[in-house]
Amino acid sequence: MNVYRSKTKFISRIITIILMWQLLLPDLALAFSSPFNSALAAQSKFEPMVDIVEDAGRFVISEDEETALKVRKVFRKDAETQYFNLLKEKAKKIGLSQNGLKRLISEHLASVLAEGETDRRRIALTGLTGEIGSSFARYLFKRGYSLDALVREESVDKLGNMFDPADINKIKIENADLFSVGQLRAMISNCDVFYHFAGVVGRDRVKNKEEQAEALAANGFLVGVADEMIKDLKREPAVRFIYPSSYVVEGISARGDVQEWIRFAVEEFDRSIKIKKLNGNVRGGLINFSGKLLTQKPMPKGVNAYTLSKLLGETFALRMKNSVNVRLGSAYGPGCHVHNRIYGLISNRLKNGKKEYLGEALDCVYIDDVIEILAKLARASDPPKEFNLVTGKLTPLKDIISQIEEMTPQCSGSFVSTGSRQEKPVLDNAIGKRLLERDFTPLQVGLPLTVGYYVNKDKPQEVDILKEKDWGQTFIDTTLMRAYEAKKLNQNIIAGLETSMIPEEQVPYVQGLLTELTRLSKEKGLDNILIRQKKGPGLATMIRNLADKTGTPDSNIIFLGDHNVLAKRAFDHFRKGADPEKWAFFAAVELPKNLPSNNYMRILEMLTKAINLWAGKGKPEDTKYLRITQEGKKFYKFIVPESEPMEYNLLEEIYKGQLRTLKST
Repeated sequence: MNVYRSKTKFISRIITIILMWQLLLPDLALAFSSPFNSALAAQSKFEPMVDIVEDAGRFVISEDEETALKVRKVFRKDAETQYFNLLKEKAKKIGLSQNGLKRLISEHLASVLAEGETDRRRIALTGLTGEIGSSFARYLFKRGYSLDALVREESVDKLGNMFDPADINKIKIENADLFSVGQLRAMISNCDVFYHFAGVVGRDRVKNKEEQAEALAANGFLVGVADEMIKDLKREPAVRFIYPSSYVVEGISARGDVQEWIRFAVEEFDRSIKIKKLNGNVRGGLINFSGKLLTQKPMPKGVNAYTLSKLLGETFALRMKNSVNVRLGSAYGPGCHVHNRIYGLISNRLKNGKKEYLGEALDCVYIDDVIEILAKLARASDPPKEFNLVTGKLTPLKDIISQIEEMTPQCSGSFVSTGSRQEKPVLDNAIGKRLLERDFTPLQVGLPLTVGYYVNKDKPQEVDILKEKDWGQTFIDTTLMRAYEAKKLNQNIIAGLETSMIPEEQVPYVQGLLTELTRLSKEKGLDNILIRQKKGPGLATMIRNLADKTGTPDSNIIFLGDHNVLAKRAFDHFRKGADPEKWAFFAAVELPKNLPSNNYMRILEMLTKAINLWAGKGKPEDTKYLRITQEGKKFYKFIVPESEPMEYNLLEEIYKGQLRTLKST
């Protein structure tokens, strides 16, 4: 096999790239109102060049991976220099620093060339719907990977809001709780790399004894179960176990009383837990074990249970022959908002609130750097056993606040210092930097991108079709009223959505609407609204089982789905009996033939009208976008007329707007 293309062709490609860059970038120097908008706009201007760089990046076709990597690094270094020289003057005009420009160039070239640097190892993970887990998954999806993931049943609906439909198909979902031994065993049996992202997150969440026991079980002893399972399956050292820990562990790991407590906990685990006897869900067992342990040997004074649980998990991971403990610094960036210090500051500023803070310093690691390093650990030939994923630079909280205030002059959220915490030590960043193969993203670049993300995320956007606010108001009011009436009778209401009538592109947005309804109803204390989705007549069995399990009468059930499906015999038992008032309600949608996938379906309008008819409010009146006929008692046909397809971006904005409508009502 000829492993290289001709040198002449390579040079011609480089020249072509340079010429194309010059053609593509004349409009980069636009005026923007703030530093974060400048950075975001500059980043978006690089998108059209991905295909060009991608084509050039594949000039090496080699079975010799080591040689191919060396050649790619030479190409990347040359391309980064050429790229920077072309853009530096234009970047200067819009206020983008040289470091910021280098960061964006490096990021795009890295994402393009990384495809040739990866292998196809089988990857399994827990915590797919968490912040780092979901960001990590999206990074891998872009590079063609599929994943085996453990996802709780109540979290499955989140996937439609977090990932593109095409990417969801790349996930083999083990539908089970984190503590389900059978699914863990199956994942470990079939993977090459296992990431344990799931667990209890944040020191502030671990206060009482029950929460302490849960943290020790999820973050600590469950790693011990994985260790024993890998050994029992004889998968050492084939499985690489990667455990994201926290750099707060550094503050307690050297204490003698802490080391003594960890020794005692590990010995008790080894004496009490027999892996071959574990089956089913071990959540209760491990939490009870942790609670008894805390009674036998209380935690060392001044030690937080979250920090201790992470050190316990590290200890079990170190017993594996092929494991890596990654002590993360303060990760921040777009999408990082659960118990995140920097997001808390940004949110307070944008909401014009008042927040107290302690005068401490953080080692802030941009989320893209975290994800890139974690991904590289999967294929590293000689990975470190443990290291600190930190930048090596502490930034005082007051300086971070000052930068946020400068970037958001239109906001008035204020901050009050209430003292200071003990200073954290500056940690060595050498291993992380070596894995990253570049400098860490400086806060001066990452923070504007993060602030810009949240400013734009919360900015209201106008779409003409969304001005009909009555749909959202009526839908929420009628649904919650029906739920309230059922609550007084100690009953549930069940909504079954048959999804074959929904174009694939719109499935995640519909899931988002229904998830928001569930959240809003629970906020109002109405936890009796049960929503289930399934494609095809199998929905009938799912709803029948749910109704029998919860004691829900058929009159409290509503179906919305494709007419051809809902008319099938599988649903007949929901519309039988002498009293039609006790039947389930059907809203059957009839679509035009050859409906384009990007045809806009007014889901919120159909749901609203179906809820109204079900509740006996209003008549089946036609609208511009919908015709309604009655085919039987409590069986209505919703006819969607022919309409023009829409651009995908507009579809996305319409559904985002509908989510905002639900939230505002």
